[in-house]
Amino acid sequence: MELVNRGYVNHGILESIWAVLMRMKHCGFCFDEYTFGSILKGVGSNECLFAKCGRVVDARKCFDCMPERNTVSCNALISGYVEMGDRFNCLLLFKSMHREGVRLDDGTFSPHLTAFDNPDLCKQTTQVHCAIIKHGMLSDCSVLNATISAYSGCGSVKDAKKVFDGASGERVTVSWNVMLAACLEHDKWALAFNLFRSYSIIYPRKLVLILLRSFVY
Repeated sequence: MELVNRGYVNHGILESIWAVLMRMKHCGFCFDEYTFGSILKGVGSNECLFAKCGRVVDARKCFDCMPERNTVSCNALISGYVEMGDRFNCLLLFKSMHREGVRLDDGTFSPHLTAFDNPDLCKQTTQVHCAIIKHGMLSDCSVLNATISAYSGCGSVKDAKKVFDGASGERVTVSWNVMLAACLEHDKWALAFNLFRSYSIIYPRKLVLILLRSFVY
């Protein structure tokens, strides 16, 4: 049973882990340090396991009992709040990390930004964007794409394009697609066509079927 659990942990199948634990209990097996050790090693900690299983309230209880909070535990809880659609606590935790000096990384910013999908949240998006610049994280591809998507969700294609244009280094295909999707979502057809044309010039040998399909549909 422990080998099965370890396999599920390695592949991130947390729901199946819980099912195996319940089956073990039903069959009379005893849990020991090896049972929980392998599981918690895979997910990082108790609060990570609870958050990834959707039990955010339990995750918060574990989090509040921690003598010292780190980036991993904070990111796990932020992801849990995002999945539950709890923007309020997500933002509070983000500000708390910033205030307490907990290191912010791509696992902090990317999921946090996915919660901003409303025009009323444009101010919060700008605040997080400023923090991203301050921490030098805009060069991270996942953070860059999340920032573009967040501005698009707030209805500001102009700000999304500024982020896209200001990206350092070579922009990957995913970033082009995210920016293109933002244009199409808000009916910015001329800008979308210019993006498509620029991509075709910069990457003439790369497939652009994904981009072309966006125009068709």
